[in-house]
Amino acid sequence: MIAEPVSEFPVSQRQTADMAIVGAGASGAHSLLAVLKELSSATDARPRPTQIVVIDRDPDFFSGVAYGRRSGRGSLTLSTVERFLPSEEREDFVEWLNQHRDDVLSDPELDEAWIDRHREAIVSGQWAQLFIPRRLYGKYLAECVSAAIWLARFQNVAEFTSINAAVTRLTESDGRYLLDIEDSDGRACEIDAAVVVLAIGSPPVRELKADGGAVADGLVHDIYDPGLEQTLARVRARLDDLPRTDRKVLVVGGNAAALEFVLAAHTLIRNLGATITVLSPSGRPRHWHRTKPHEPTHLPALTALKASADAGQQVTAADLYEAVAADLAAALASGADVAAVPAIMDVIPSFLGLLGSQDREALAAEYGMLITNLLREDCGDAVDILDTLIAAGIISFEAGRYRTSRCRASCFEVTVIDRDGLRRKLDSRYGVVIGAVGFEAVSATGAPLLRQLLDDEIVHASSSDRGLRADSRFRAAPRLFVTGPLLAGNANANMLIWHAESVRRILEIARTAAPYIVHDLRIVSSGNSLSA
Repeated sequence: MIAEPVSEFPVSQRQTADMAIVGAGASGAHSLLAVLKELSSATDARPRPTQIVVIDRDPDFFSGVAYGRRSGRGSLTLSTVERFLPSEEREDFVEWLNQHRDDVLSDPELDEAWIDRHREAIVSGQWAQLFIPRRLYGKYLAECVSAAIWLARFQNVAEFTSINAAVTRLTESDGRYLLDIEDSDGRACEIDAAVVVLAIGSPPVRELKADGGAVADGLVHDIYDPGLEQTLARVRARLDDLPRTDRKVLVVGGNAAALEFVLAAHTLIRNLGATITVLSPSGRPRHWHRTKPHEPTHLPALTALKASADAGQQVTAADLYEAVAADLAAALASGADVAAVPAIMDVIPSFLGLLGSQDREALAAEYGMLITNLLREDCGDAVDILDTLIAAGIISFEAGRYRTSRCRASCFEVTVIDRDGLRRKLDSRYGVVIGAVGFEAVSATGAPLLRQLLDDEIVHASSSDRGLRADSRFRAAPRLFVTGPLLAGNANANMLIWHAESVRRILEIARTAAPYIVHDLRIVSSGNSLSA
């Protein structure tokens, strides 16, 4: 089944809808799927189909940055198929993979090296332990949405319009929301919707500071803007223009984007005789290692904390963080940290119901992200390639935190803060500097729609400043719902979320929020009013 085509830009100046979903990535796709399932299961009679508009500035509908073409041919999931999805969804996805096995083996949009490495497992349908190209899940998700849309139309449940445009402004008027949209050709229109779902993913990435206002071609703030393949072409052109002695790339950060760039760029780096230096606070990040065979997974601190809780002692968010940190430190000392991480992650949910309201808030606002940063996991394929590149002298590591850079004679002098808190300049100068330092704080965002919503006090930043504050029904304002990563930093009766980047979490959020979204849709369609 082909993906649902994007509709023509509206000819009229205003289009009316029952619901507008802003964002057509994984969050928007799963939100739509969950809402359609909820609408289809309703037993009450509907006077007409629900009118749904989906808006996204990227034409890659229902896969988005993470699972679409912007992520690159070699971009892989950070967890194996076995851990990527809940069991029921995983079974459906694996069935789809097996049905499309021949397509996977011959797909020109996938990395040939990945296919060659795992050809035997693909042919035999052994997907569980594979880190797979993210584009595969994007194709699967887009097909799921297309099938759900076709069924909803056939059952007279809903009608759809998909618009490739940016939402520039959102305001409330007479109990409805007006969304100003503009496409890449400058055409403008207004969407009048009763209910809005914000599913726009994470805030924009933090930009690297450069002294003197220098914006050189070799400074890359976001590897996915406009797409990873375009970034690689830009890096290749930049290095090609430099003498061989200046073909040095600095990757700032040790997160998933940093490792993904290394995985995507290693061939061109080799071919051009270039080198990569990774700058992170600890040098080589802890999670940039492969699991050793038969690593033990002892968790004494968490086991003791659970025993204390079972004995009636109060558990705090700080206690949980300290136990996680202690067990990870012990695992690091014994060389078993990579295997310990998933074991710790599996244990953490058993503590969440033991926390009081203040500690739930503290976990959402602070300690949860501290735990997440400790427990980062990365793709095994990428780490295998990394080890090979380190052995070949192509990749090295620097310990420190990026402070600023200045472009001199076509190369960057980079200033860092070392482990002792002192400023120093890195010994080498770099032809290219790649930023992979995470997302900006929501309260400081420069994203136009988020900035307008915050400035107009329609929405407010969450306690962690990593998302938007929402009530227990996932509403940031009356009839304005938030799903996906922008829920980070919320703790209330229905949610405890400090990080919501994984598909598992996005899917769970969408399914939990859908009944509340449909509830508001029904009330509005009946002509009744809604309070917050």
